[in-house]
Amino acid sequence: MNKKSSKKLFTILTIFALTFSLVACGKKKTTIVGTWIETNSNEKDEYIFNEDRTGVWTMSSLGAKTFTYTIEGDTISIVMPLLTSQSVLSYNYKLDSDILTMTIDGQNVTFEK
Repeated sequence: MNKKSSKKLFTILTIFALTFSLVACGKKKTTIVGTWIETNSNEKDEYIFNEDRTGVWTMSSLGAKTFTYTIEGDTISIVMPLLTSQSVLSYNYKLDSDILTMTIDGQNVTFEK
């Protein structure tokens, strides 16, 4: 192998190694799946979001309600059965590591994972 080819190979391997190390150190993907407990209220409501788009909302005053959910952009829509119909609640939401913030009735409500 001549000197010029060795330099090219070394350069390519160095670029590959640097690229791989940057990708490996990338930001941890945040997911809504898990148990979230309200932090900025005495109510301490709890949401459990499952991978299969189902969940349970436990309200300290009313007990637990099952639901399904969908996410589009920064909006989460929660569908709960009510007697003979369904209630759809849509909230803007933001995930920041282990903090979930949902805008409910115009107020930011935070939950911790």
